[in-house]
Amino acid sequence: MILPKRVYIPIILLAVGMVISHWVFPSLRSTIEFAAAIIGALMAIFGALFFYVSLKNSQIQAQRRRSMEIIDQLNQYESIQRREVLIVTLKRLQNNNMVENLKENTENYNTASQLLGIFEDIALMIKWDLADEWILYDSIGYMIPFYYDMLLPLIMQQRNECDDITIYERVEGLATCWKEIRSFRTGRHLVE
Repeated sequence: MILPKRVYIPIILLAVGMVISHWVFPSLRSTIEFAAAIIGALMAIFGALFFYVSLKNSQIQAQRRRSMEIIDQLNQYESIQRREVLIVTLKRLQNNNMVENLKENTENYNTASQLLGIFEDIALMIKWDLADEWILYDSIGYMIPFYYDMLLPLIMQQRNECDDITIYERVEGLATCWKEIRSFRTGRHLVE
């Protein structure tokens, strides 16, 4: 098990403190108190390491659970149906004032907005390490770049209307990274 440097520092300080106390207090060298102190220190170190590993495992499990909840939400029957209708509509309207026609159909417009909102939340959760990017990429890695490309005219129109280039910028970053098979959070290559 590889531990971060911040875990080793207290261990090293404790060891140095024990060596110094051994030199400074020679009367403790042969007593049972010194042996008990060493055993107590080792137990404290073990307890701290156990706490750290348990906390880290709990964090990983929470990330995985959140990721699976997102995937489950996107795989609900109603959500799949709405996305399929949206795809058909977007392909039909691709070159003909897609944004205006999409806004006329409230259900499709709401589906597009909901998807972009979910994707923005996914990007935030990945950025802040609250979701497992590997699980999400493995399951829905195709989806975010696909819908981002299809909904780009809508995104650009919303940015122009609000005069805010940051609208859905996290979705854009996530879609770009996943197209390049890179992690959104770390920038490293995503291993398949």
